[in-house]
Amino acid sequence: MPIKEIPACNFYNKRKTDSIRVINIVRNSNSSDIDDLEITDQDSDVDSQSEYNAFITRHPHPLEDLSSDSEEQSSDDEDIPLIHMAGPNTLMKCANQQRTWFQEKDNAYAAGNPPPFLGQNMINIDGDTPYSFFIKLFTEDIFQMIAYETNLYAIQSGKENLSVSVGEIKQFFAINMMMTYIKYPAYRMYWSSTPGLRFEMIADAMSLKRYEEIKRYLHFTNNLNIPDDNKDSFIKIRPLLDKLSTSFAEAAEPTEFLSIDEMIIPFKGRHRMKQYIKSKPKKWGFKVWVRASANGYVSKFKMYQSADKSTVSNLGVIGDTVMRLCQDIVGKNHKIFMDNLFTSIPTINSLKTKDIYVVGTIRTNRLQGAGEKLVDTKVLLKTGRGSSSVATSSDNISVIRWSDNKIVHMISSFCGQEPQDSAQRWDRKTKKHVEVSRPQCIIQYNRFMGGVDMTDRMVAHYPHGVKCKKYYMRIVYHFLNVATVNAWLLFKEKKNLKMSLLDFKASVAATLIQLNQGGKKRGRPSSQAETSAPSKKKAWVKTAVEIRTNNVGHYPMKKEYKNPPRCHDKNCKKRTRYACKKCNEPVCPECMEEFHR
Repeated sequence: MPIKEIPACNFYNKRKTDSIRVINIVRNSNSSDIDDLEITDQDSDVDSQSEYNAFITRHPHPLEDLSSDSEEQSSDDEDIPLIHMAGPNTLMKCANQQRTWFQEKDNAYAAGNPPPFLGQNMINIDGDTPYSFFIKLFTEDIFQMIAYETNLYAIQSGKENLSVSVGEIKQFFAINMMMTYIKYPAYRMYWSSTPGLRFEMIADAMSLKRYEEIKRYLHFTNNLNIPDDNKDSFIKIRPLLDKLSTSFAEAAEPTEFLSIDEMIIPFKGRHRMKQYIKSKPKKWGFKVWVRASANGYVSKFKMYQSADKSTVSNLGVIGDTVMRLCQDIVGKNHKIFMDNLFTSIPTINSLKTKDIYVVGTIRTNRLQGAGEKLVDTKVLLKTGRGSSSVATSSDNISVIRWSDNKIVHMISSFCGQEPQDSAQRWDRKTKKHVEVSRPQCIIQYNRFMGGVDMTDRMVAHYPHGVKCKKYYMRIVYHFLNVATVNAWLLFKEKKNLKMSLLDFKASVAATLIQLNQGGKKRGRPSSQAETSAPSKKKAWVKTAVEIRTNNVGHYPMKKEYKNPPRCHDKNCKKRTRYACKKCNEPVCPECMEEFHR
């Protein structure tokens, strides 16, 4: 098969890349007007706008032409260019050499609108209650899988009479949800016989002994199916993680603006995947790669593990992770926001070929020649806070150097320097607020980047604090909280209601317990003093909507009320001596149908 000869280019002029250095970039940064900025003369291939447009016409997408799969084979009757015979590293270096940077040329989309979003902002859940949204994310299949694997593990461990049901698993998780917002120093105190300490809803739902039995044997996968050469550090909970990832993706369509960031699950025990990140509020724990919407909804996640070097592409480990997180949003013009850990020019170009556009901070050792076309950092610092410089490549990737408290480098494939705005910032020298200009990419970054951080903040409001010897239970309880936060966000958006996360979580937990009550009443009895004391008037506990509207077992029953209460039907104000036998709420016989509708 003949090989086509092409002129020698610097395919094999290999450069050693700089070692990755962690650079702290200030996200909430600003800029100022650069009308008076004096730009020094720098080397440029094309200086005028006409020559720039001519270059774009001659070379519309030089990198896209070279980014085809290196494993793709040509037919026998075609010539194979030498470039297709090169390895992936050589291919990427050649593509980078053909990229041309233009000094003080803004992004092509800066003058007009960015590529229009082709997807749909749609929530795929039909329901009216918090529980109906939660059960679509932490699904019935998950509870059934947990019950099956728990019973199987108990039998394998010699406990053949555990026989835990799906309803008991739901009650177990409901109890753990309550423990996140009602804090006791030790979990056994919820079942205490001391007056004023015992928590009735938990103690009456399940006995302490039964709770500890389920906690002891709770399992998520069959140990006999784990291979001897297992390389999955989280195989103990892999079925649960896979089901949650699927339900998160199916519950809502990804929005136009998404962010990719890392999430830390707090953990200080022994495990080889435990990470230490100095800049995080929770410095020790398991790392999770997360893709989230701007409002904090987690649509895709992946637990961090050591990478297999044999499967790493020319984008690197982090680049491959970004591509996997974005593999289900191809071709819809989504806009992704990332920090300097994830951004690199090859990764951004690969996403752009799949109609995914990026804005993010970038490290100086990844600029690949763009830094030479930008105004020197010393000049920007002398010009003043807010000055900026921009350079755009031949394939419309813009790099912006901006002076705030520090020099910040931004990169984008759909927005650039203009249009700018101004914001008030505190000046330490003058001790007053000043107006600082901000490039457009900074505006977009500050607006849409905080989705993962918002999820972290909402989960941290009501964390699970019960200690457990099994490392993976920390991950399970964390994703239980993430599923609750996701359901709460969808519920508020779909129903257009203002409801706090605490009220939402309490409603879900109460419904999980009430829907699965039955059989002999469990729990330690109250003390004698409390039993013999005269009964006092108590607040009515409202029945869950799912129970009240199921049309099964609802009959009027006459009760001996000393002071008849008011009917609980919203359209009735009468007092009644009748109550629903199942709901245990006072309802007039003539209001039974309306109350249970």
